[in-house]
Amino acid sequence: MSRLAVVAAASLVLWAVMPCPIPGQASAPAAKLIVGKWQPLDIKDEATLEFLKDGKVQITAKEVTIPGTYKFTDDTTMEVTLTFGGKDTTLKFKVTVTDDSLTTQEIGKDRTERFKRMK
Repeated sequence: MSRLAVVAAASLVLWAVMPCPIPGQASAPAAKLIVGKWQPLDIKDEATLEFLKDGKVQITAKEVTIPGTYKFTDDTTMEVTLTFGGKDTTLKFKVTVTDDSLTTQEIGKDRTERFKRMK
């Protein structure tokens, strides 16, 4: 069998055994899906959370904006560093993100935050 035929057959086998995405679950890595503006579901005040492609994050609540950075340390863990009052604070979160929903839980805490993507 030619080398091209072997590579083609191996590719077909790998494609066939790859898991298919389940509706409502993330089909792209969380780092790509998280980019955009999010609004908390549990807070009545106007607040937004915006993740940019360049690793920056911005939290805005009423007239206060808190800048920061974020990075994923694995597929479900994100590290966020926020700058407030001249001090940096770094937090780690477990993250679940789909096309239109984001759930975060700070590692070591019980509280879960839920967000919806702003259109």
